[in-house]
Amino acid sequence: TIAAGGDWDATGGTVIISDSTVTFDSAATGNTILSGTTSFYDIVLNDGAANSGDWTISDNLIASNSFPVTATNSTGVDLAGFDLDVGGNFVIAANGTVTASNSSITVSGNWDSLNGTFNYNTSTVRLTGTGSVQAEQPGWMLRFYRLDLAQDGNTTTLSNSFGVNQL
Repeated sequence: TIAAGGDWDATGGTVIISDSTVTFDSAATGNTILSGTTSFYDIVLNDGAANSGDWTISDNLIASNSFPVTATNSTGVDLAGFDLDVGGNFVIAANGTVTASNSSITVSGNWDSLNGTFNYNTSTVRLTGTGSVQAEQPGWMLRFYRLDLAQDGNTTTLSNSFGVNQL
C-alpha cells in the first residue's frame, strides 16, 4: 500500500505498483495526479477526514482493479477530459464526487454511484464486462450523458431506474 498526501507526478521515472493500493488522502484542495505511464492496481481517493480534499487528473488514468472515491469536497475528482480505464469496480461513496467533463470512462466490473455524486457533463461511460449499475436516485433523473452497456457475451444488470441522454 502506498499513501500519497498530495500531488502525484510519475513522469520522471518508472513506478511499478503491481497488485498494490495507492491511496490519495488529503484535506488540501488543488491536488493533481499525473500518472505518466504508471498503471495502478487500486486507486482510492479520500479527503483527509475533513470532506475538503480534491484532485484533478492530468493525463489518461488506468486502475486495473478498482477506483473507489470514498470522500471528497464538492469539487471531488475532476477527470478534466482525460480518460479513465477501470479493470474492476468504479465506486463513488456517500461523500464522494466525480466530475467527468468530456472524458471516456471504461469499467469492466460494477458501477456504483448510488450514494455519491457523478457529474456526467458530456462524458461516455462504457461498461465492457459483466456487472451491475447502481446510479443516484430519485427516479428517472438523468445520470449519464452516454452509456454503452456490456459487450457481446457479457451482461449488465440495471439495479435501479435512472435517465440516460444517449444509450
